[in-house]
Amino acid sequence: MAGFRDLIATPGYKTFMRKMLFYSVIIIIIGLVFLWRQWSGAGTMIILGGGVFATWLIFFIIEKIISNQD
Repeated sequence: MAGFRDLIATPGYKTFMRKMLFYSVIIIIIGLVFLWRQWSGAGTMIILGGGVFATWLIFFIIEKIISNQD
């Protein structure tokens, strides 16, 4: 886990995590607008945004576990 601790300490990681959360929420919102308007592609966008959010959540939980061990 030393490699992940080094990764968490970089400023680029924090920027990446912020962008990942922002883009996942934007994709989900656009997917919901598509769903509301009954346009095609809504399900794909919601699933893609949810997958990106789930990936962000996993990284966030791992980050908190590692920071609590220190």
